[in-house]
Amino acid sequence: MAKNKVSISDIAKQLNISTTTISFILNGKAKKKSISDKLVAKVLKKVEGEQKKISI
Repeated sequence: MAKNKVSISDIAKQLNISTTTISFILNGKAKKKSISDKLVAKVLKKVEGEQKKISI
């Protein structure tokens, strides 16, 4: 059974932000790139939620 994959671009479209911003957050560069803690939390929450959907 094939699993559905969620890409950075899928999450970017859902949150209406750039793929670059998501990449910076996932690679631990949010502070260096002056990305707000609020946006970091929002992205990480979404990513964790998608991981839970996929693993079920």
